[in-house]
Amino acid sequence: MGLPGAGKTVVAPLLAALLGWRWDDLDAAIERAAGRSVPDLLRSDGEGRFRERELEALRAALATRPEGLVLACGGGVVVGVEARGVIAAGAATVAWLRVRPETALARLGGSGVASRPLLAGATTAGTAGALERLRELQAAREPLYAAMAGVSIATDERTPEDVAAALEAALRERWAGSAS
Repeated sequence: MGLPGAGKTVVAPLLAALLGWRWDDLDAAIERAAGRSVPDLLRSDGEGRFRERELEALRAALATRPEGLVLACGGGVVVGVEARGVIAAGAATVAWLRVRPETALARLGGSGVASRPLLAGATTAGTAGALERLRELQAAREPLYAAMAGVSIATDERTPEDVAAALEAALRERWAGSAS
């Protein structure tokens, strides 16, 4: 989990390869089920209906043998109380990819911001508007990420490969401690 631009979709397959697991992207699962893109769903159906679809996809992902799965969740999955409950009940270890809003904005670039409906509206104020929106998302979501996270890794100024390796080490250390 983490803000847009944290690296979730890029890091998930790398981490899965290191662990010898399969991986999926929750937004991609939503798109497969709906036959439409996430931006289209958000624009046409609204965020409320999108969160319902996200919850359905999350339940489906965690119902199909969640052990051995790295699941890249959208940054807003923590917004729903029910989704947080599904994650907690799934006995999943949540990895929070921390990123500064400035780094996230640089990673997303103009086209990345424009393609994300929850950020796109902020671009009318230019880069400053998108940065302010990322800061708002961070302020609202960071306490939720912190409460859910079993491991937390800063991704600023790190390559996706470095983040995946650090996550693998942190997860293995956590699991070894749990087994004792």
